[in-house]
Amino acid sequence: MSLGRITASLATGIADTTAALLNVNPDFTLVKITAPEEFSPVGAVLSSLRRENAESGSVHTTARKLGALFEFILPETPELIKAYGSRASEIATISQVKHHTNYGVFQSQVGIDATSLWASATSGDGAIKAHLLACVLARA
Repeated sequence: MSLGRITASLATGIADTTAALLNVNPDFTLVKITAPEEFSPVGAVLSSLRRENAESGSVHTTARKLGALFEFILPETPELIKAYGSRASEIATISQVKHHTNYGVFQSQVGIDATSLWASATSGDGAIKAHLLACVLARA
């Protein structure tokens, strides 16, 4: 009888170890990628609250997941991504708040809201392609 218990406990231990190894799930959404140079002015004009949300908040997590989902489905378009970043940066620079008025409790909301664009730019090419596709579909 003791041999049966040892065998059963050994089998249980192996099953527990196997289950524990299968449950290891690294969160790749926490990784922040340096944004392409063309998108840098967009990040520079964001308010601190919007930038934080884009780089480490829920918007960043969503962008990383969408990027991972669509990265291998959408075609490689490096020139389109460059043009998209350049044009978005141009618009962000033009739209920048020029005066330094104190907006009180609304200070974190002043300026353009390009949170999703900056989140995709700091999440990799797949996320930028997914963001651009979403913008094209929304426009259509």
